[in-house]
Amino acid sequence: MVRLTFEAAANLATPTIGPAPLFRLQNGLLTCGRNLEPVAHYDVSGWRLGTSDCYTRMRVHEPVLIQFESERGERTGSERPLGNVSIVDGTIWAGDSVIADLKEHNPCWTAPPGGTVWAALTLEDALQGAKRSS
Repeated sequence: MVRLTFEAAANLATPTIGPAPLFRLQNGLLTCGRNLEPVAHYDVSGWRLGTSDCYTRMRVHEPVLIQFESERGERTGSERPLGNVSIVDGTIWAGDSVIADLKEHNPCWTAPPGGTVWAALTLEDALQGAKRSS
């Protein structure tokens, strides 16, 4: 199960959401679980939980598999669990490596190398994903 903690530069509370089997990011919207329940949205200031305070960072507690999805439903993603994952403003990091950037003018994810554009991405519990693929 995956948990996300929201952090801000200001001295705000640091809410944690989850545990959930997955979180999905599409069009600047963060949803939770297989039912895709809306949790937060991204605007130019950062991530907002409902209409509450703005957070600039989400920290992922557990190792995850990251799955990218195109507009046509094509999928690709990490073959091994990624640890130390965080989302700072609109950039997803695994340690010191950029995994993807959210493009604000057209809320899609761009993944290096090559700048492939993806409509959505999923952060899935690495253990659950490994069980399903075996």
